[in-house]
Amino acid sequence: MKKMLALVIALFIGIFIFSDVLFCQEKCDAPTWKVGDKWKWTPEPSGSETTGEVVDDTKDGFTLKLSSGTQIIYDKVTLNQKYIIESGRKTKAGGSLRKVWNFPLVVGKKWTDTIDLVGSRSGQPMTFLIEYRPERVEEVTTPAGTFKAFRIVGQGSLMSDTSNFTTFVVWYSPEVKFWIKREPRKEKGPLGPWGNMDKSALIEYSVAKD
Repeated sequence: MKKMLALVIALFIGIFIFSDVLFCQEKCDAPTWKVGDKWKWTPEPSGSETTGEVVDDTKDGFTLKLSSGTQIIYDKVTLNQKYIIESGRKTKAGGSLRKVWNFPLVVGKKWTDTIDLVGSRSGQPMTFLIEYRPERVEEVTTPAGTFKAFRIVGQGSLMSDTSNFTTFVVWYSPEVKFWIKREPRKEKGPLGPWGNMDKSALIEYSVAKD
């Protein structure tokens, strides 16, 4: 009887631990960035390197400076983009990657964003609806290494025509604390909110340990 009871207890403990491991693999809180954390990517087909470095940590959020000189302020809880600083001018973030993350990340979670853009050819204003969802956690290999990453898929369509859409896939690594790969994909209609983006992969990074 005692052996049976011990076996049942061990079984329940095993199930609990296994479930907790799975939960940890499928849920991720926002990273804590440190000043000096840095990432470098190589886009295709241009091959010109792009870097991002954390340069400030204030009540406003984390400030990331890109190699182009643009600075982006991220909310510390969700890692949504809050502000863009260009040529010393600070404005509210409004680009297509404004809510590419919405921590905590949970497999199966969904969130949306609505952005206003101007057509590059038509010059006409367009409103896009974007729906994001982390599909799964998978291993992804980049020039910087192989990492466990959340595969996040964004689907963007014109508010006036949701039958035509494009997708954007980005992989976020908890270990790297940033995206390690991204890939815009044209499926139906215009490329939409990600039309000016290339495929890109992480080639180097340096982050402080928590």
